[in-house]
Amino acid sequence: MSTRFTEKLFLIFPEVQSRASDDDKNLPHVLMAYLVDFLESCSGSGLPEDVAKRLVEFNFWCRAQPRGESAKDDIYTLLVVGLYEKILKKDDLYPLIVKLVSREQFLDSKEYLLRWIDERQYSRALGLYSAD
Repeated sequence: MSTRFTEKLFLIFPEVQSRASDDDKNLPHVLMAYLVDFLESCSGSGLPEDVAKRLVEFNFWCRAQPRGESAKDDIYTLLVVGLYEKILKKDDLYPLIVKLVSREQFLDSKEYLLRWIDERQYSRALGLYSAD
């Protein structure tokens, strides 16, 4: 998983590649932490539109990958643990969740998410979705 994942991440976010050491390139969870750090560094007055578009593209690619045999080689698990959980905890990044996950998926994930984020963090993100 790491080679395909790493190549795609670096293609879409060269800023992450510039932060990563050679050793980091084999550690996808570390790379996701760099991605979150990068997003945070450019979100001061709102995430630039080009960065948001690249994030949506990366999210779409990750979700389209076949599921792995275990959490260790599953890109979707890496996406949830390394990105969704992290941005939901960040005051300046949690609004991104509506660009990445549908309201239905967010509601379906409530039990899981509440193991990693608190009720306040969950509720503030849920409040961003329209009630259609």
